Amino acid sequence: MNRTIGIVIVSTILLGWSAEALACGEPLFKMGKGVRYRPLTAPLPARVLVYAPTTEDRWEVALPILSEGLRRAGHTVTEVADVAQVDTLLRDGSFDVVIGGYQTLDAVLPSVENAASRPSVLPVINDGNLRDPMIRARFGEVLLGQAEGVRRSCKVIQRLMEARAE
Repeated sequence: MNRTIGIVIVSTILLGWSAEALACGEPLFKMGKGVRYRPLTAPLPARVLVYAPTTEDRWEVALPILSEGLRRAGHTVTEVADVAQVDTLLRDGSFDVVIGGYQTLDAVLPSVENAASRPSVLPVINDGNLRDPMIRARFGEVLLGQAEGVRRSCKVIQRLMEARAE
């Protein structure tokens, strides 16, 4: 009888400890985040043309961070501040994506539409305007907020590249 009680007590203690071991790391998954352990890499590297005229002060601050992050992820990035340069590069080169501020993209859209490589356009939107229905109607669902980081930029470019591959 004492032996049975001892076995029950030991079994209960062991089961209690193993239940705690199963829950290890669970708060990370409850929050929906998980652990990021992968380096940021582009499965389909894109040739990206970033158009940023000097009139866009806030965009200029984010541009070097975005460009460098895209380069580290494996994309080829060319930065341009002049419409004539954009026209020349699109005529002579092959680009997959053109990124620019949504207010200044009108200047380069004719060059983008005439480019042989038919690049996708990725407008950068002020964060307050991301839900603006007029902007959504003009550019569709593929938008990038100014405060969104390199990881989000790479995900959007990846979706554009997958759509181009189809």
